[in-house]
Amino acid sequence: MKKKLNRFLLSLLTILFLSCSQSETAMQEEDLRKELGLRPNSLSVAEINNIEENTEPIYFNSIEEAKKFLDNSLKGFENSNKNYVSKNAVNLNKSSKSFYEPCGQGSVNLQTGNMSINMHLNMSFNYDGSNISNVNSHLSGFTLGVSYSHISSTHNVVGNTINVTVRGTLNYNLFVEGVGTYYKENVTLVGTYDPCSGSGGVAYCPPSKCAEEEIRDRE
Repeated sequence: MKKKLNRFLLSLLTILFLSCSQSETAMQEEDLRKELGLRPNSLSVAEINNIEENTEPIYFNSIEEAKKFLDNSLKGFENSNKNYVSKNAVNLNKSSKSFYEPCGQGSVNLQTGNMSINMHLNMSFNYDGSNISNVNSHLSGFTLGVSYSHISSTHNVVGNTINVTVRGTLNYNLFVEGVGTYYKENVTLVGTYDPCSGSGGVAYCPPSKCAEEEIRDRE
């Protein structure tokens, strides 16, 4: 009888200890998010698991370091005026006699750079002389603590001007003084390209400035 009672008490103490540990961890994460200016964590278990699996965590020794990283992460894109165009094309820069005559075909990658932390957002697509296909977007450069998920895209061709908009999320896996948290930031990229001149660019559109219904503030 005593053995059964002891086992019961031991099990009860274990449950209480685990419950208190989980509550303390949750409170620590909540305090961390407040310090970083993030909303309470509303991500699903599946979303958190996806971030854990695909995003290498980044560790900070202080709140100040983490805040600086977060500020540079997206504000660097907002202030960027550097665009890069790379082409893998067949006659992509062929001259056109008519405004409505396609100038060429091939694949294009438009990139905007965040020089503060050497991070780049990219959009890519194929152009066959009249139609756009295989639109995608990705993150490159310094990606520790951050990953990117492509969600959707829209595009059109007006004369010799190609307009492409892509939407995705930047996914963060952060640890500050041993306390971890995850969140997602919505991203919209707006790009244009002229296959006749080979010129173009892409701009990051901050959620606060985008009128798209799909764009929300930080989760």
